Amino acid sequence: MGIVDVEHATAGPPIFRRTLVAFTALIFVLLAASLRGRASAGGDEFPVANDTYPQSNPAIALAPGGVSLVAWETLVGGPTPGAGAPAMGSRIEGALLRPDGATARRVTFPDEPKLSDHLAAVTFDGRRFVVLVTRRASTLTHAQLAATFVRRDGTPGTTVAIVPSTGDWEVVTAASDQAGRTLAVVTDGIRDHLVRIGPGSTMRWIGPIASGPGRVVPGSSDVAYNPRIDRWLVAWRKPDGRLEGRFANSNGFAGRIFLLQRVNNQNPPAVGGPSIAARGQGFLLAFQYHNRFDVYGVHAFAVGLHGSIGEAVFLQKGTCSGDTGITVASDAAADRLVVAWTDNCPGVTARESKQVYLNRRLAPLGGSSFTLYGTALTQFVVPAGGPPRALAVYAACGFPGGCDGIYGRILRPRPPDGPVRKTTG
Repeated sequence: MGIVDVEHATAGPPIFRRTLVAFTALIFVLLAASLRGRASAGGDEFPVANDTYPQSNPAIALAPGGVSLVAWETLVGGPTPGAGAPAMGSRIEGALLRPDGATARRVTFPDEPKLSDHLAAVTFDGRRFVVLVTRRASTLTHAQLAATFVRRDGTPGTTVAIVPSTGDWEVVTAASDQAGRTLAVVTDGIRDHLVRIGPGSTMRWIGPIASGPGRVVPGSSDVAYNPRIDRWLVAWRKPDGRLEGRFANSNGFAGRIFLLQRVNNQNPPAVGGPSIAARGQGFLLAFQYHNRFDVYGVHAFAVGLHGSIGEAVFLQKGTCSGDTGITVASDAAADRLVVAWTDNCPGVTARESKQVYLNRRLAPLGGSSFTLYGTALTQFVVPAGGPPRALAVYAACGFPGGCDGIYGRILRPRPPDGPVRKTTG
């Protein structure tokens, strides 16, 4: 079946409009007429992993020099590999990517055949990659949480447990500084907790993000590190839709809990996210809202060093309910950002992932916007310096059987008045 790529480049603010036709600025829609429905935007799509068994849930981290580690889950053990049959479990696999996206080598992680591994996050702590995994087995009454350290050349090193062995814990997310320290969010389904990993293989339990049950929607917390201010920000969603946050340093929490988003007629409750990334001397936070007119959408706003809040920006109005897969990523200089979310509206034949590439401190929220069809769980890394660009990795989904592989694409902003081009092949 032929593949049809259509690129639109039109000028005229604002960039964040709902339609992809007349009033869309810098929107590039690329449709693939295949079962996977993948699009082409900003650069050629390249395979990272497309093996016998289905693969999904990618995570990626970038090391200085442009080398990235991508990890993902591979379903194994089903009676008919690759046919969408029920699998017995999953294992973690990975690949080291060069700056151009080419695979430098495949990475093999320690595997326990009786355990099913769920990938939570991949970070780089200035010395090595840190891969965080939740392991489960039907014969166990609790999960095993582990961190595997991977050298820059892709060689796996030590694997260590990161939480006590009692309780049903799960790794949510993590963020690292460049001095060998990682702060990870874990949850027991009641409260979210913070754990420090490193330097070396040391572990330190910091404690619950907010005291008492009911303060945090379990598993909703996110954490990001800003090298300019040497601080982490932890943000989470409350059951009533408000957003709260708390700063942390390498020794633990630094300061009190503060309100990020109140709920009133002007500020609808958050129902998805939050997701945060470093931005200038602070952070950028994005989340999905649901207002009193039963309209869903995506908001973003800046968070200052002392908890000051910038004006909220509508990234998209009219998204559908459900997991929007909101992702925010920034470069090592906290100067370039990518905001992404997933649209699961009825009538969309393939899971639609919308990426908005934002450059140079989000002022005035300029850059290029891309729409990718048939992708899911898209993750990004943003190189610092040089021409602005972002490396996206995603699972190719939207067809019978689920996700069939991990793919990547290098996104670059387009000139404001580029040509309209249609190609068939």
